Amino acid sequence: MAAVVTVAAPLFEPAYRHRVGDLVAGWWPVAGVVWVRWAATGMQVIADVQVTAEEHPADTASSVSRVLAVTLHPSGGESLIRFGTDMRAVRAGVGGSWLVDSLEVLA
Repeated sequence: MAAVVTVAAPLFEPAYRHRVGDLVAGWWPVAGVVWVRWAATGMQVIADVQVTAEEHPADTASSVSRVLAVTLHPSGGESLIRFGTDMRAVRAGVGGSWLVDSLEVLA
């Protein structure tokens, strides 16, 4: 699981990454044992993410929030996994990089 987070680390705001550590994969609606099995077998999982038209907080110069529809496509013929998530991204100053500051899987 840590490898997944390590690869995605540049997309996360540093303080947020520090708060969640290497447990990001545990938030998704995939059991921890499944993540461990996927990692142990070298399973490739492609994520397809679409921004939905659902309501979200208003954008500001330094933050945006969106509702995302996520579909995980595990290799090897395993079933697709679909779920929604609220995502917030922030940036330090105009022209700064947008970094994920919050992710919350929708119930």
